[in-house]
Amino acid sequence: MNANTIPSPLLDKIAKLLRLSASPNQHEAELALSKAKQLAVENDIDLASVSTDTMPEEIYEKDTVTFGKRKPVTGKFVIWIVEAHFNVSIVGSGSREEGKRINLIGKTNNIQIAIYVFHFLSQTFMSLWHKYQKDSDCSARSRGSYFYGLYQGLDEKLTAARVQAESAKFSELKETKGAEASAEIKNAYALMVVSNKQKLSSAVEKYFPRIRTTNTTFRLCNDSALSQGRIDGRNIEIKPSLGMRQSHLVGA
Repeated sequence: MNANTIPSPLLDKIAKLLRLSASPNQHEAELALSKAKQLAVENDIDLASVSTDTMPEEIYEKDTVTFGKRKPVTGKFVIWIVEAHFNVSIVGSGSREEGKRINLIGKTNNIQIAIYVFHFLSQTFMSLWHKYQKDSDCSARSRGSYFYGLYQGLDEKLTAARVQAESAKFSELKETKGAEASAEIKNAYALMVVSNKQKLSSAVEKYFPRIRTTNTTFRLCNDSALSQGRIDGRNIEIKPSLGMRQSHLVGA
């Protein structure tokens, strides 16, 4: 099959793998080339006809969400979730005078999803806190403990969902393609994840070359709030917005 008749997503995938095959990491290069060859054979494609020159480089962009004088009190807890599970990096900036901001760096589609999830979780965390505070009659001092519990519970849930989805997919590949092919694809997938993280890190450095890291501190003063937060966090369902597939929200 000539490259001109190849479906675009498949062509892009093979081209990406061929790019990875030029990696100075021999193991990474061999796995990427092996996967590219496998896709070519499965789809009757002449690998020599796939050009990586015509494929545009992956673009990592920056988008900004601006607040007032202060960021939402849920900010850091929700940011931890978004960064860990939705393929973006977030850098805070701004001041009380010009407005506090968060800057999201990543691929366009990932940024759009991350912004939606950030707003959804910010509202959800506050709604759950108000309900818990009313039911427990606790003081505002317990809010940090409850939010941290929500973060832990939701993080555990999303991590488990991603692991389960990956395990199911690789088990399916093992049955349909065989153990050796499945292992190769799994290794190539792991290397691509690492490669994408490195590209994201480079993009952050490009947009914020003088970025400074700061330590976040807060007090956990209510074990009951922390415990209930974990329970409530594991029950959070991130509902997709119009036009967003549910699969976007599972490990994204």
